[in-house]
Amino acid sequence: MAPRPFLVLTGLPASGKTTLGRGARRHPGTTGAVLCSFWRRPNLSRAAGTPTDWIGTLPHALVIEVLCECDPLVATLPPPFGVWVPTSRLRNWGVA
Repeated sequence: MAPRPFLVLTGLPASGKTTLGRGARRHPGTTGAVLCSFWRRPNLSRAAGTPTDWIGTLPHALVIEVLCECDPLVATLPPPFGVWVPTSRLRNWGVA
């Protein structure tokens, strides 16, 4: 059986994961699934982010990971230049 591509998009809030994921899903057959989250990196933190252990157990999966990054200033700009982010979702950039 040919591997099914799984597009794993990771990054902080307002980094473009959802926008990129929606674009990828508009092309049927290119991906088995699009997974968007701030995924946990065991070598960086054992507490921050969504757990990732299960991704490696997907049968017949070709996992393609994309790290989405965005300058904090751009992320807080109103549309059409940035993405509107509710104040409650703004990240404290001084925290690691």
